Amino acid sequence: MIVAVNHPGSEEVELTEFPVPKVPEEQIVDTNGAGDAFVGGFLSQLYQDKDIATCVKVGINLSVDVVKRSGCTFPEQINWTV
Repeated sequence: MIVAVNHPGSEEVELTEFPVPKVPEEQIVDTNGAGDAFVGGFLSQLYQDKDIATCVKVGINLSVDVVKRSGCTFPEQINWTV
């Protein structure tokens, strides 16, 4: 995943690449909601004033967990750590 950040008052854009783990095909159950899960994880960290890297990593972790489940369900414990 590539994230572009533009700093206010500057025309420069900072690009950062984040690795996204490959989920084995046999573990993918339902991809519906993966994007929403990413945004939810990302925004939950942004709201807490975490840095962009932390926001992205938590979003990725949550979306990886969601594709391994059927429907709108969450695991008993969510990996909020990076």
